[in-house]
Amino acid sequence: MKKINLSYWLGCVLLLASAFIFTQCKKSLVTDNAPANAATATAPRSVTSFVHPGVLNTAANLDLIRNEANNGDVARNAAYQKVVDFINNNPMPTQFYSTVYVGSNGHTSPSKSQIRKDAILAYALALRFAKTGDTQWSDKCKFILNGWASTFQNYAPIDASDNPHQSDLEASWTTPSFVAAAEIIRYYQPNGVSANWSQADINTFSNYLNNVKNNYINHTFGGNGYNYNNNWNVSAGYAKMAVGVFLNSASVFNDGEAQLNITMPNMIHADGTMPEECDRTDCVHYQYSLTGFTYAAEIAAMQGDNSLYTALSNRISAGYDFMYRSFFQNISCDYCSTGSAVYGGVEVAYHHYGTSNMGALRDLHDPLGAPADNTFLGFTTYTHYNLSGGTTPPPANNNPPIGTVITLTGFNGKYVSGENGTQAMTCTRATDGDWEHFTVLDAGNGKIYLRSMGKYVSSENGAQAMTCNRTTPGDWEKFTWGVTADGKITLQGNNGKYVSSENGTQAMTCNRTTPQGWESFGLNQ
Repeated sequence: MKKINLSYWLGCVLLLASAFIFTQCKKSLVTDNAPANAATATAPRSVTSFVHPGVLNTAANLDLIRNEANNGDVARNAAYQKVVDFINNNPMPTQFYSTVYVGSNGHTSPSKSQIRKDAILAYALALRFAKTGDTQWSDKCKFILNGWASTFQNYAPIDASDNPHQSDLEASWTTPSFVAAAEIIRYYQPNGVSANWSQADINTFSNYLNNVKNNYINHTFGGNGYNYNNNWNVSAGYAKMAVGVFLNSASVFNDGEAQLNITMPNMIHADGTMPEECDRTDCVHYQYSLTGFTYAAEIAAMQGDNSLYTALSNRISAGYDFMYRSFFQNISCDYCSTGSAVYGGVEVAYHHYGTSNMGALRDLHDPLGAPADNTFLGFTTYTHYNLSGGTTPPPANNNPPIGTVITLTGFNGKYVSGENGTQAMTCTRATDGDWEHFTVLDAGNGKIYLRSMGKYVSSENGAQAMTCNRTTPGDWEKFTWGVTADGKITLQGNNGKYVSSENGTQAMTCNRTTPQGWESFGLNQ
């Protein structure tokens, strides 16, 4: 009997010890044990076609920052210097590896260090081409993209001491940076200058993306015997969305976004708490998650889907509030200080949400360059700070500016035009003229009319494309004025649906049940 009792108690001790070790594991599962974290998610728009370039930078945004930098804007040029410095400090590669050997917890190899560095370098070179129009930079970018795409075959652990799944995370980190560079080189033409990336090379790069997606990134979501439910999942979801844009694959893009919606409530609690800081005992890994969520949300917004930014009552914004408390105040397991590294996601989030907490965080290391570990894209102060496109803050108390002449800019950076009432309304004008000016008039009961060239804007009750040809206003010409969390304007027709710019790809409509990126407008007075 004594032997049985002894065995029993020894077993209990071993089980308790195992449980303690498991919960302390650096790659431990993060589970949501707080019911308050449950919230109604914003349904994502199912993206079916893509804006290019569409990974963190649009053509309109690249035009804006290029023009500001080339016209001597001091802040923009100071931020651009970070791009130049990275290029100057990181020589071009002289070889590429068919097998990239990766280790976990800081264990590295020449091939792992190089592919991380090359991914950021390719992006920096693409940004330099976009700013200067000089093809020496696009040629160098293509050299890196083509070199890795034509040489890489697989990842492998450095040795048996490494996490056998580390390859999946490494692929999730480097792939979006390569894609962001590739989107610029493939689609953006500064001053009409093409990078002339051949279709054969584009096809080879696409094959590379399918390789890393199918054999590494996809494994992160539980189909390969593990699911950490932490920054790995976030990085992989963000990577899939970037890959989906380049491959013009709605299924790949939407699956990546779906994975992020699954992961978000566990990673960022309703009060903003991010358990990963305590779990990993550092100031880095929870920023991986915040940055991955933010970059993915920005990519989705560029495709007309604002749902990640607004998901779970702006949960990403709450995460940055937690980060602020960790840097400037005290939390239960505080591993951050004002001297800690700040990852580039905060600048992109500040561009979208504009909160004072985010402003304080981005000011700590202004302008932001590339992260020291080359895991995520950098240079976001150059690409996203003060990227307003000419919009101004919303009117006081969010009230419509009755009696004021305004212009409206769509998500694509173009102006809404009444087309002088001769055809359906569009959102395609690069500059504003008389047809793009609208007077805001009081329609009573909190609603407004918009009048241009003496005619009234009509929703057409959502039954057809919108027009600006009514000589007298009726119910179809009444709109409810709304202001989003980031200061953009929404217009809701009498049919209860929202006005959409259709991103300038077709005539404007008033048939959206919920407002996303294409249904939000910059206000210029």
